[in-house]
Amino acid sequence: MDLYERLKREARFMARFRGHRLFPIRRTDTFINKNSGHARGAAKCRNCPAWVQIDIQPEANGVDIGGPAISTHCPTDSKWC
Repeated sequence: MDLYERLKREARFMARFRGHRLFPIRRTDTFINKNSGHARGAAKCRNCPAWVQIDIQPEANGVDIGGPAISTHCPTDSKWC
């Protein structure tokens, strides 16, 4: 399993822990040379406007997994109400 797939799995797990149901994580690096090895992905929650993003080569002060779906609970999930 490469780094991109591992980060996708971790992001989905963390979002699910917060009660979010994500759409499939789609690769968003089409504007970058695919041979560069720089991969990014993003997905949105099905129930609220929260999103998650992954980046295998974040900037010096960036994070590899981030977004509101990782840091906040889904407002439509009944177990957190």
